[in-house]
Amino acid sequence: NRNVRSEANGLSVRISKANNLRGAQFYLEGPGGLKFGLYGDRYERIDETSGAKGERNHHGYSAQLDREFFTVRAEHMRETGFGSSSDLQNSYANIIVRPTEKWHFAVEQSMGDQRVFPNGYPSVKIPSVRSTGAAVNYLVSASAKFKLEHHWRRGYQFDAYVPPTAIVSNAVVVQPSAYTN
Repeated sequence: NRNVRSEANGLSVRISKANNLRGAQFYLEGPGGLKFGLYGDRYERIDETSGAKGERNHHGYSAQLDREFFTVRAEHMRETGFGSSSDLQNSYANIIVRPTEKWHFAVEQSMGDQRVFPNGYPSVKIPSVRSTGAAVNYLVSASAKFKLEHHWRRGYQFDAYVPPTAIVSNAVVVQPSAYTN
C-alpha cells in the first residue's frame, strides 16, 4: 500500500503493509426501510518506509432510511493507533430524492478531521477537508444515465501541498485552508 499524507511539515509518501486483520460488521434492518450498521477492525500495520510497526484500529457506524421517493444516509469512521500520530475522523451525510423514475437529485456533505503532530510542539486538530456536492441524474435506461455534478471543497487535501500548520511566536497555528469551486 502506497499513500501520500499531508503532515505538519509537508507531504510524505508512505509504503505500508497490513497483517492479521480482525474485524466484524453488523447490520440491523428495521421497519420502513431503516437500517443501522456497525463496523470495527484491528490490524498490524508495518510502515516499510521507516520500519515502524504498530496496531491500527478502525470503527464506524452508519444509518440509512430508504423510501420509495428518497434515501437519507449517514456514516462516520474513525481511525486510530500506530503511534500517537494517527487520529483521523471522516463523516458524510447525503440525501437522494427521486421525484420520478427517470430524475434523481442528490446533495452530500462530507468532512474529515486529522490530528497533526508538529515536531516538538503539541498536537493540533485540523479540519482536513470539508466538501459539499450536488448532482442531477437523468436515467436513460437501466444501464445508462446522464449526470451533472459539482463539488465545493475547503481544506488541505488537494493535488498540491497546502500546509495545515505553521509555527508563529513559538506556537502552532492552523493556516488558512484552500478552497476550490
